[in-house]
Amino acid sequence: MLKYGSKNIKTGVLYFFVHFVIELISFAILSSRFAATQVVFTVMLFDFLAFVPQGLLGRFFETHKKIHIGYIGMAFLAVSVILCSISDSFWFNFGIVFLGIGNALLHVLGAIDTISNSESKIFASTIFVGGGSFGLCLGKMYHYLSDELLWLLIAAGIGFVLIFLSDRLRAKEFREADFRYPDFDIVNPRIPLMFVLFCVFITTVIRGFAAYTIPTAWCDETWEICALYFFMGSGKVFGGYACDRWGYRNVGIFTTLCAIPFLVLGNNNMLVSVFGIFLFSMTMGISFAMGVSVLKDSAALAFGITTIGLILGAFLNYVYRQTELRNMILITVLSIVCAILFAITLKKKKEKLK
Repeated sequence: MLKYGSKNIKTGVLYFFVHFVIELISFAILSSRFAATQVVFTVMLFDFLAFVPQGLLGRFFETHKKIHIGYIGMAFLAVSVILCSISDSFWFNFGIVFLGIGNALLHVLGAIDTISNSESKIFASTIFVGGGSFGLCLGKMYHYLSDELLWLLIAAGIGFVLIFLSDRLRAKEFREADFRYPDFDIVNPRIPLMFVLFCVFITTVIRGFAAYTIPTAWCDETWEICALYFFMGSGKVFGGYACDRWGYRNVGIFTTLCAIPFLVLGNNNMLVSVFGIFLFSMTMGISFAMGVSVLKDSAALAFGITTIGLILGAFLNYVYRQTELRNMILITVLSIVCAILFAITLKKKKEKLK
C-alpha cells in the first residue's frame, strides 16, 4: 500500500499555502492595475523575471545553503505591494521587478524543499504547485473585493510564518556538502540524458502553450472562473498521487490522451471542459520528476527547465492567432506528441511502491 511520511506531506501542505500566498499577492497586484487595460510590457517583464531565472537562483541556493532565500523572496513580495501601490508607472514597474524576483525565489525553494523530503515520490511537489491555482483565482478577483493594501501585507506576513515553519521541516542532510536528493528512477535508462531534458522542456512548452488555447466559451461568470481554477489545481495535486500510485508512464499517456475529447468538445459545456482540464493538469508533475530523475544533484535546475518551458509556451500565444478550429487541432496534435514523448522516455514498468 502506498504510504507517505509525515514530513513529506507537511512540506507539501506548507508550500501549498506558500504558493497560494505568492499568487494571491502577484495577481491581486496585476489584476487590480490592469482591470481596464493590459500593459503587455509589464506582464511580460513579470513573467520573465518570475519564471526564467528560477533554475539559476535555485542552483545558487543549493551551493550557498546558509542564505535564507525564502525570507528574501517574501520580503521582495512585501516591498512590491508597497511600490506597486504608487501611481507613477516607473515605481510600479520597479515594484514588478521585486514581485517577479520574489516569485522566482519562492517557487524554486518550494521545488527544492518538496523534493528534499519527497521519499522519491512526487505528491508533495504537486500539492505545492496546485496551491498556486487557488491563489491565482483569488488574486484575480481581489480588486472586486478590496483595494486595501493592508490585506496583501497581512498575506505576506502569513507567508513569513509559513517560510519559518518550512525551514524547520527542511531535511538536516540538505545542509551537508554531500547531500543528494531522493532518487527518482522513472526514466528509461537507455534514453540519453540530453534527450530526456529535451522531452522535459518540450512537454512543458506544450503544456504552457496549450493551456491558453483550451476552448472555454462557457467560462464567463465569477463562479465559473473559480470552477476552472479549482479543477486545474485539483488536477495538479491528484496527478502527483496518481503517478506515485499507478506509475508515471501509465498516468502520463492515459491522462494526456483521454483529456483530448473533453478539451476540444467542452467549449460550451462546463462539466465536459473542466473534466478535460482536470486530466490535462494531472501531467504537471511528470516533466519535473523526469528532470529530477536525471539531474540528481539539482532539483533547482530540473525545475528551472520546466519553468522556462512554461513561459516560452505562454509567450508563443502573443504571436499565435487563435481560432476555435485551429485550437482544437493544435490541442489534439500537441497532446499526442506529449503522450508519445512520455511513452518513449518513461520506464515501461511501474515503479515499486514504498
